Amino acid sequence: MDKNLHYNITKDYKKNDIVYHTKFTTINFRILENERPNWKIFDELLKVGNYECQKAETFYKGRKWTAYFTKAIPINDGPYKFSGLPGLIVKIFSEDNSHQFSLIQLKRIQNSKIQNIKNERTITNTQYQEYLKNYRPTISDIAAVSVDSNGTSSYMMKDGNVININISRETLEKYRNNQDKLGEIIMKELAGSALNPIELDE
Repeated sequence: MDKNLHYNITKDYKKNDIVYHTKFTTINFRILENERPNWKIFDELLKVGNYECQKAETFYKGRKWTAYFTKAIPINDGPYKFSGLPGLIVKIFSEDNSHQFSLIQLKRIQNSKIQNIKNERTITNTQYQEYLKNYRPTISDIAAVSVDSNGTSSYMMKDGNVININISRETLEKYRNNQDKLGEIIMKELAGSALNPIELDE
């Protein structure tokens, strides 16, 4: 599993299978995805990077998504679980802009193999959404913290997930001598970020 993500997506094109692999707390989950996006394609064009792209929209997993795909790359696939357009999805974002995927690089991989994740528990998507709904991070779940030059705090959780939050420098300074209050603010922000998954209840 990619160390920079808390999930992996594997796609078997021959079987038309999409499988979501993730680690939740200490449990490895495997979820077979049966639902596919239904797209509405528009005539609107947009240059994304070096590609002439066409607009499409879908309502998928509780969110409205806008995608731009290019017929210059005749692969009907895209990031995450998105697929089914007549060209590669180069960019896609949710209506509220809280989630976005953009193509960075195309690379041919020789002899690629799907990593075998040990001790995976197979569950349904409904069961997984219930796990997420009931999840509340605690101080003891945090393994490490880093802060970049923009003031974004990255919290590495013990399950491998990374949650990014923004707390103003003014707030940090204000509660510098009140660690209990600062901890309360941080946990509230962490909970809010953790409760903004890509997929919502429909």
